[in-house]
Amino acid sequence: MPAQTLTAGANAPIRDPARLTLRIDSSEPIDCAAYRLAADGRVRGDHDMIFYNQPRSDDGSIACHAGERRSEYHLDLTRQPADIERIAIAFSGAAPLSRFRHLSLDISENGTPALHCPVEHLGERQETALILGECYRRDGAWKFRFIAQGFVGGLKPLSEHYGVEIADDNEEAAGIEETAANPLHNTAWQEENSLANAAQHQPLADWFARKQIRARFNHAAVDMRGYYDEAAALLGSEHVLLNNLLNQINWAYRHRHDGLRLNLKPYAAAESKRLLAIVRELYDATLIARYHYDKAKHSLHIQLQNAQPVRQFLGGGWLEWYALGSLLSEAAKRGADYRFACARGVRIEFANGDKHELDVAYLPLGKTPLIIECKSGEYRRDLDKYLNLRKRLDLPPSHYLILATDLSHAQANSLSAMYQLTFVTPDRLLPHCLPLL
Repeated sequence: MPAQTLTAGANAPIRDPARLTLRIDSSEPIDCAAYRLAADGRVRGDHDMIFYNQPRSDDGSIACHAGERRSEYHLDLTRQPADIERIAIAFSGAAPLSRFRHLSLDISENGTPALHCPVEHLGERQETALILGECYRRDGAWKFRFIAQGFVGGLKPLSEHYGVEIADDNEEAAGIEETAANPLHNTAWQEENSLANAAQHQPLADWFARKQIRARFNHAAVDMRGYYDEAAALLGSEHVLLNNLLNQINWAYRHRHDGLRLNLKPYAAAESKRLLAIVRELYDATLIARYHYDKAKHSLHIQLQNAQPVRQFLGGGWLEWYALGSLLSEAAKRGADYRFACARGVRIEFANGDKHELDVAYLPLGKTPLIIECKSGEYRRDLDKYLNLRKRLDLPPSHYLILATDLSHAQANSLSAMYQLTFVTPDRLLPHCLPLL
């Protein structure tokens, strides 16, 4: 039996309220939300808003599976608290409805299509948020009403309509605790341990807490003393020339080999000379154990260090050092009054228990934080994870960066347009970040 099609304002009975699936499909990226409402039409508290950052209700009777252009809600209406009268389904997005080619809500009962609710006349509408419909109680049973009512202001007025308080940027900025003056100003900060302390990390901890996210920091991860930051700057500035060598080092470590041979014949004379100079510098810094240039075969033999910190660094960790060091070098130039917080390897836990690790986090106080995921190897399998993380952190695409070494500038631009994330190569990292700092 085909699904019944509803027009805006129409309603229909829900025959299997225990196994209900609501699927929202759109041609543009949207963020969906469900609101459990009491008799006064408002939520009982923030826990009654189920969305990407809080994907399950406290009793587990509503679950959200959020995607960029398709989201699903699974509801068991028979388990709703007695004081819940309605459950509204809504969304917000960056684009007005006039930009949408299609938008619909489909409802299945125990896997069987039941209702089809297409939103019509999209080209005439300028709203950026929409109440799609609601499940509601009537005479001891549940029904669904297709609404399609819009809001111009987006998520904030939509959520406030249902009694959810959404702090704006000014309110969040006002809540930031005062911190000491720029610890990097007029100092030899690469030789001092001025960042590896709880006070420096506290503004980031506060920002995550406002999102109901628990953050754990390794303070020592931002200790910039030693040679790692300088080596990372060298590798990042020469990443195109060094790409093959770094890939071979990574492969050797993964397969438990203690050395490698780099064929220099494909390189121009100037490139070979520069490669030798860089390897010599890494040797002087004890990041490789030994090297030998075979002039007859025009090849370079390298024996690797087995110390775990060096393995982690050359195996890909150098890119995190490069990202953090680039931001700190700029922060040091910004004067005594510039305030920020930074962290590396931040372990976060959402309210529902989901755990993730963020490679680099940087918060210019009073502004939106930057999250940088550093990928010196394969990144494609993690794209969906990063997209969901960006949405759950409620960050704009410009502030969630994928720093990748195996990309051309054209590829980075294309991926940024496709995935609502910002892809950058090492040489494009700082130019992108400068206006955001």
